[in-house]
Amino acid sequence: MRLGLVAALSLALVTLFAASIATAQSMRSMQWSYQGPIGGKHCVQWLEGSDPHTWHDNHLCTDVDFGFRWSFQGPISGIRCTQILEPSDPHTWDDNYFCVPWNFPVALMWSYQGPIGGVPCVQIIEPSDPHTWRDNYLCYVLY
Repeated sequence: MRLGLVAALSLALVTLFAASIATAQSMRSMQWSYQGPIGGKHCVQWLEGSDPHTWHDNHLCTDVDFGFRWSFQGPISGIRCTQILEPSDPHTWDDNYFCVPWNFPVALMWSYQGPIGGVPCVQIIEPSDPHTWRDNYLCYVLY
């Protein structure tokens, strides 16, 4: 009986470790596009309808569908959301959120002042927007 429990726990740990490695590899494949979705990837559109500077074609893409969601009307209930804020942009960028499932083993961090040191980051840029969208980064840490 004891050996069966040890084997089951060992299998669970190996499975969890393998899932963490797969998540880490897939997160490293995360790419930003300001020219539409990237073919062959799972993409989530980042849209701020009040911003006139071509945000309709911006997407964050990964190799795996992690269940990411975007909201331009506040956090989404029932999932974990990170505020996407650009204080220099006057087009209601104070109520935008990028969200992940509660059980997603990654902590997301947003910076509108350059990349966060020591952690992987993806630059979120919209060249057509004049409101300092050249120093914004979505960064992450695996749990």
